[in-house]
Amino acid sequence: MADNHLIWGITSEYEFHIIDDSGKTVRKIKKKHTTIPLSEEYRAEITQLAPPGASKESYAKSIAQRLSPYFPAFDFIFTDEAGRLFVKTFETEKETGHNLVDVFDTRGRFLARTPLKVDHVVTGRWPNLYKIKNNHLYAPEHDKNGFPVLKRYEIILEKESFTPRF
Repeated sequence: MADNHLIWGITSEYEFHIIDDSGKTVRKIKKKHTTIPLSEEYRAEITQLAPPGASKESYAKSIAQRLSPYFPAFDFIFTDEAGRLFVKTFETEKETGHNLVDVFDTRGRFLARTPLKVDHVVTGRWPNLYKIKNNHLYAPEHDKNGFPVLKRYEIILEKESFTPRF
């Protein structure tokens, strides 16, 4: 994060801890969340991500036994150069199916919830999944042939409601 702060979260609680470069907690962010049952499609996708050299069948069996019946409170987090925190959730917008992102300011105040209009990528497939620089979101996706591409989206911050639009 900005100012050499480090952020880490507890996915079972929707809770974040922000620490400074000396390890001191400078802020804690907590938010209520709705539990969402883990879909069979997502369960199947996760069980196919066996590490190199591992048997897909034994990995799938092992991971299936450890999966929670619910999605975590959030998928992953990223920040922009201004220090705003973006939290990608597993909740989706009904009309479009896009994942919802919660946005917090540098003080940890909730600003907005907005759909993220990019492909869903299972955490771990891409290093440093999303980057925000100069009010642009850089996001990995796949083109119609399945090839990885990097897309750039403008973030428009509406001053009246602090709602970013991707």
